[in-house]
Amino acid sequence: MNTITRMAILIVDDDENMAAMMRVCLQRGGFRVLAADNGADALKLFEQHTPQLVVSDVMMPDMDGYELLRLIRLRAKTPVLMVTGAGSAHGEVFSLEEGADDYIHKPFSGEQLLARVKALLRRAGESTHIIKRGPLTLDKVDRQISCDGSTLKLSPLEFQLLSVFMESPRHVFAREELYEAAWEKDYEGNSRALDTAIAALRRKLAKRDYLIETVHGVGYKLDV
Repeated sequence: MNTITRMAILIVDDDENMAAMMRVCLQRGGFRVLAADNGADALKLFEQHTPQLVVSDVMMPDMDGYELLRLIRLRAKTPVLMVTGAGSAHGEVFSLEEGADDYIHKPFSGEQLLARVKALLRRAGESTHIIKRGPLTLDKVDRQISCDGSTLKLSPLEFQLLSVFMESPRHVFAREELYEAAWEKDYEGNSRALDTAIAALRRKLAKRDYLIETVHGVGYKLDV
């Protein structure tokens, strides 16, 4: 099944408070967060999960952020945002020379971090983070869907459901497929929650509600 998954961000920082702040900020922004407090563990997570972006502190024990950056660059062109000390002009320049895509220096707010992350993902993804299906447009980075040019006010669940449909238009999704993709857990035979969510989504599509078609005895599809 071809379904949308939330973009994964790997954060690497041995400061528990800083790591917690970044995790909360990115999760609220709709991203899936992987976290490590050292370079060696970060590299393992990178190889296992292939995140879309890495946010790494420079000063860490054993393997610093620059060494981690070099090892990532040997494996992929994944965008890397380096976290440098306040006023460290040398660190900022050195980060870019070593292959980092951008830097942000401490202290910074969650809003600043999220803005930098989204900007890097847009640059890296170019047109690939935008999907157009008929009157619908999906922006994976900003996690927004518009219909006929107007942004839909969707809950996280509704966004996930409509995103799944848009990734595979005209594909007939069985109920268990949609449930597992949207709720991200095993289907337990409870179709009422899914039907309720589909009904709410259709209401928000208003005059375009016909786009989500019921396939009796099977499930649903996006008819575009």
